[in-house]
Amino acid sequence: MKKDYRISKASVEGMSDADYFGALIEPIWPDSSVEDELEHISYGTPGQRALYATTLFMREADNGGIEQFFWNSSSLYSNEVLEGFKLLGMTEYYETPNKALTFFPDSKGPSDWIERQKYIDNRKAEIKSFFEPLNDVIYDEERLYPYFHKYVDTHPEDFFIENENNSS
Repeated sequence: MKKDYRISKASVEGMSDADYFGALIEPIWPDSSVEDELEHISYGTPGQRALYATTLFMREADNGGIEQFFWNSSSLYSNEVLEGFKLLGMTEYYETPNKALTFFPDSKGPSDWIERQKYIDNRKAEIKSFFEPLNDVIYDEERLYPYFHKYVDTHPEDFFIENENNSS
């Protein structure tokens, strides 16, 4: 069954940017009951997936650096992050997570969480020098808001249900 994570435009009227973008991705954000997160978000629109993945990436980077993104289970979204930066027109930011992936063999983090953590643990001496310059480039989720606004404004159908006044 296809899920619809879109919301009413009226429900976000007058919100601050942080609350507005939070409300747009809250329905797609997997909760603890979700067994397969990638399947869960696959039901979202391209815009919802892009906002969700780039927001998740930025929050991890803001909290503990890009290395935290890879340490945590969130790295399963690596491809979604790259696609999200492209879709949202953030070409200057796309290169940062793409370069971060080069830390791993074949530029892909091991898909198994434990294996990925062991790989990172065995390279602790390299982590700071590799990731710190990238963290400096990407830090601060709010710098993405102008891109988010531009995309949402030009693709409202990705986020909002039909106008409630529209009787079609």
